[in-house]
Amino acid sequence: MRNTRQLSLILNNLLYLQEVRSSEIRRTPIIIHDTLRQLIAEMQSVARTAELELVATIAPTGAFSGDSIGLGQAFRALIDNAIKFTPAGGRVVVQVSEQGRNIILRVEDNGIGIAAEHHQKIFVPFYRVDDSLARPYAGAGLGLAIVKHVVEAHDGSVSLSSTPGQGSCFTVVLPRPAG
Repeated sequence: MRNTRQLSLILNNLLYLQEVRSSEIRRTPIIIHDTLRQLIAEMQSVARTAELELVATIAPTGAFSGDSIGLGQAFRALIDNAIKFTPAGGRVVVQVSEQGRNIILRVEDNGIGIAAEHHQKIFVPFYRVDDSLARPYAGAGLGLAIVKHVVEAHDGSVSLSSTPGQGSCFTVVLPRPAG
């Protein structure tokens, strides 16, 4: 059953990634801080099971025109990865703020970190860091590819700051369209 669920998840991620890459996103008004508060509430049990502290500082954001399903999937992938790659006793911090016309999301952990030579490659579909620290963690290498494509489909950007053995911080910038 576990393998069937894993294959189903991979297939759904592949289909969604193809959809994001090949078509226009469906924009509807969404409140990003509400989406993230709900997601954090769902992910708290995952964090507790992993013996991690999941902390969120979510400032109110105004309405944003975007694909709520895609953004939700991208946010979930970032938080899920932070939890997955942080050892027990660690901490994952999610922050949301507004700066001018931009909504900023930061997901920071004190996990295993990512070496500089992998920073750009991790956003390529199916790319997985193959080192002794990352090898034991399951995944198909699709989550960050989806994050990148969803964020860029919203005219945004995603960046990474990471040091092996110290953790990672992913920053997503989502600009509101002018007008």
